[in-house]
Amino acid sequence: MFVFFFVVENDHSHLEITVTPCASPVQWRLYRKPLPAKDDSEESKETDPFLVQTVSLQRNLNAPLVLGSWLGESRVNYTDYDAEAGLYILDINSTKSDSIVSVLASLTPLASSHYPAIPPDAAVHVTAKTRNKLTFRWADASPVNAGAVLEYCVSVSKVRNFRTRCSVVAHAKGDKKPSFSSEDRWGFRWEKVHMREIRSKARPVKPMSPRKVFYQCVGSDREFTYRKARPGKTYYIDVFVVNNKTDAATAYNGAVAKTPRGKPKPRKKSTTIMDGERKTLKLQKKDAAQAVVFEAKHRLSSLALEFRVCTGRLSLEIFHNTTLIHTSTAKRWKRVQMKNVLPGDYVIKFPKLHKRKTFVSIYVTSKPSKLTLPRDTTIKVFDNLTTCSNVTVAWMGTNRKQKYCLYVKDRAEIRSLKRQKCSEMDARPTSERVLCTEYRHKDVNKAVMSATVSGLKPNTHYILDVYLSKKHSGPVVYDSAQVRTKSAC
Repeated sequence: MFVFFFVVENDHSHLEITVTPCASPVQWRLYRKPLPAKDDSEESKETDPFLVQTVSLQRNLNAPLVLGSWLGESRVNYTDYDAEAGLYILDINSTKSDSIVSVLASLTPLASSHYPAIPPDAAVHVTAKTRNKLTFRWADASPVNAGAVLEYCVSVSKVRNFRTRCSVVAHAKGDKKPSFSSEDRWGFRWEKVHMREIRSKARPVKPMSPRKVFYQCVGSDREFTYRKARPGKTYYIDVFVVNNKTDAATAYNGAVAKTPRGKPKPRKKSTTIMDGERKTLKLQKKDAAQAVVFEAKHRLSSLALEFRVCTGRLSLEIFHNTTLIHTSTAKRWKRVQMKNVLPGDYVIKFPKLHKRKTFVSIYVTSKPSKLTLPRDTTIKVFDNLTTCSNVTVAWMGTNRKQKYCLYVKDRAEIRSLKRQKCSEMDARPTSERVLCTEYRHKDVNKAVMSATVSGLKPNTHYILDVYLSKKHSGPVVYDSAQVRTKSAC
């Protein structure tokens, strides 16, 4: 408990008293006691029994007059525009814990300029909230504080709203034990003992965890995003406008917000693909909402969708706008061809994805040409012809004229074999290309192509790929072959 005394010497004075609680709510009372009457005959009063009785009666009649009593954690301003002369007594008691209390007493209209004013719209508005973010804004206080240099400070708490800035600072950073200087006492020895006793009994509040109370000054900004929220939690938001000249602050009307619960819904990712374009996608279970969209702006006589799956199987669903028109499973390579295609969006979805990632290459064309695959898509390596610098391979062709390209790459340069299987032929550098030629044979059983790759490094592991392609059709890659050159020639 603290008691403050101050004297108002003249009647009809302008009196202002402002009390700002910090760490704890406070209860405070204001009393006024009349000043003793001036009398020059003090000696006669002390010897006259009648006057002694009169003074004793006046002391009982002049007991302090209670002017008011207040309880709470908000800043309170007491104003009397016609205050009487007297001894004013301010009795302050903290109700929950030790606390710093700011007291401003003045005989001039000081509070109106000491503390910044808040705008007519004094509310804190929460404008957006997600599972881990809260965005809020507040009105500008500059128009009602002409000439003042202002800044804003914000607090976000899991505990409660704070009515004063010193309250949130006390809980965010903690209070220190009281310290006294020579100006705080008259010089009596008992004062020093008393102050030491006050310090030893002090129990200032300790700082809360940063997870419970967040406090930061943001300059002149009038919007802030708190990025450390957690799902399904309630947060108490406060904003304070600070007069940098006086270091005094005024609180806006705080807000309460609760972040949404649960896992975020998968974002609907859509990839647009154009006529004659090829795109490669990496897919996992978390990408179940991903879709590829082709827009047919007018009626098409034919439309082909080609899928090259790099690993495993892949379930496909094709929608025309919102109507399901095709469902199937693709393994390695699949073509879906449609006739008399109506205008609209053709949406490709992948409904049954697994945790293990896979790659799929999609090619769309409105001028399809049928690609004929051989019955065997493996690449044979002739081990007996392999040397330290040469490798001979062979693969099956067809009885239709189609283009075959052979590529070779050092295994050490490949980061992912899965991704390598879906690498686009056009994206591979010419340094990896061994040959590209068109070929056909009337007898399918004798349609065999062979090639010798030379200029290789000894004792090196290589990956060989053959691409089969045709105009207006995406290339199909054979099963990759792996070979190691001999260490010595």
